[in-house]
Amino acid sequence: MKIPLNLKKHCIKTEIKKIYEKTLSQCLRQHDDKDEILVQILKEILENNDLIFLRGKYPELSGGDIDISLVIKNNQEKYFEIDSTRSIVLK
Repeated sequence: MKIPLNLKKHCIKTEIKKIYEKTLSQCLRQHDDKDEILVQILKEILENNDLIFLRGKYPELSGGDIDISLVIKNNQEKYFEIDSTRSIVLK
């Protein structure tokens, strides 16, 4: 699963929180197993990764007009893909 992220007006932590809250709301309105799995994965990302530290270490995560996606493979491997050339692995 590849989720495009919009960091034009905010940082990576805010964007992940927005997607988490939107997906959780959808899941509560209309139960969908894929949404439920995504909610759990996003919750794990928010709880197990210091996104503020990553934002400081990788300026691309601070926001701006950059091509970045959250990639989730087999519901286990999670990483940010930047400009389809670099990856930042998540816990």
